[in-house]
Amino acid sequence: MILLFTTAVGELFKQLVLQAMCYPKGYVLEEVPWGLKRAPDFENPASLTDQEALVVYIESRAGTMGQPVPVFLPLRVVRIKKARKYAGKLLLDLRLDEFPYYSDQVVQGYAEDQLVDAPLPGPREWPYWNRTMYALPGRPYPEPQTAGSMMYLVHPETWRTAGLLILECDMTIEDLIRPASVSPQVREQHDDWKSVVDWLAECTMMNEPDVKLFYQFELHGRDAEGVVRSETPERYLERQVYGLRSGDNLDLIVHFYHGERARTRDQQQLEVITESAFLETVGSSLIEAFPDQPTGRVERVSLIAKRQMASDITRVQLRGRPPANPGPKLRRRGLWWTPSPASPPSPPSPPSPPSPLSPPSPLSPPAAPLSPPAATLPQPATASPMATVELYFRIQPRRMYIFGVLALFAAGSFLNAVPENFGPPELSLTWVSKVVGSLMMAGAFWIGFSKLPSKGGE
Repeated sequence: MILLFTTAVGELFKQLVLQAMCYPKGYVLEEVPWGLKRAPDFENPASLTDQEALVVYIESRAGTMGQPVPVFLPLRVVRIKKARKYAGKLLLDLRLDEFPYYSDQVVQGYAEDQLVDAPLPGPREWPYWNRTMYALPGRPYPEPQTAGSMMYLVHPETWRTAGLLILECDMTIEDLIRPASVSPQVREQHDDWKSVVDWLAECTMMNEPDVKLFYQFELHGRDAEGVVRSETPERYLERQVYGLRSGDNLDLIVHFYHGERARTRDQQQLEVITESAFLETVGSSLIEAFPDQPTGRVERVSLIAKRQMASDITRVQLRGRPPANPGPKLRRRGLWWTPSPASPPSPPSPPSPPSPLSPPSPLSPPAAPLSPPAATLPQPATASPMATVELYFRIQPRRMYIFGVLALFAAGSFLNAVPENFGPPELSLTWVSKVVGSLMMAGAFWIGFSKLPSKGGE
């Protein structure tokens, strides 16, 4: 089994954790970078191809003397579909699989490990995930920035993470995180995903400087018999692309859950952005994410592919953003409160008349020009509070729709081509056929050209 370790030191690594928790099963995260210097045993990337792996998040807690102690939290099972070296990086294509389930026994194992600075050697099997990975030679560990100096968790400048970020161990996924006692209902109700979020929500690095929020999504379609099915992307032009036919619709199911405890951060929104005139959304494109709601919530947005005559590749983005008008709310001790309105300013007092005995005052210099209001100044960009997702869709026309338009045009052309002396003179069939043929050709032209792609819409 391959272990892929990651941290949340920067925004890039935080987005990796959020995306690993967000994308559905079967999706492939493409070209995820790992430092090649931290994986010297895999100079030949081909040895990683098609191997099952486990993404592990490294969190640090304070030991008895305040020193950092690593805690290893499995995030998700993946399969390495492709590996290559580029610019000193090891780029991996990871096909996402199921989540580990932090059951009561697993939580108890982590609680026992946190009572000591170094987890005691124990059984190399479920539920002792942390001590199993802690005992691996070469696993990530903290080291002082200066040799011989002390390390303190609250002072990140005194230590750094050393060790290998990609390891191979002699265990299997079944030995570590797939016990037979986990019921199928845990997967169906997404309790395994929620159990991982419960741990990540308490991690210090995922909450500094801003609290991160979690969601996952699924795309559901219906077959010819109306049975709901989960959509999986296909490989097209070196991208993960969802296939759609004109007239189809998919349901985008978004499940928000931020941990079993209420989170204390500003109100946030998840924005659904479509970039094509032939892909419309039915539902709110701005979904409210309530950090203070520990029970979670589910939202549904329908994606409808309009009927068209040409193939189109478009993109749908999911990204978090603060609300447009958050209001003058402030936070104090984790609770919302609104400051009381300020009292109106008192009117200025009239100037006193000059005294005849006092000399005239010199002229005051002209006032400096007013600076523009703060609202017009450019604001610094902030990191997204949630996972940023990009989905690609390939919308293709239906063949019967194209054949129908061509048949309508051919029939109109045939009726326009009838000779002048067609039929009895008293019935005027020639005139009727040409009128009907012209209407059919005009209808075919209108249907065809109205369904061609355009930047401005239909």
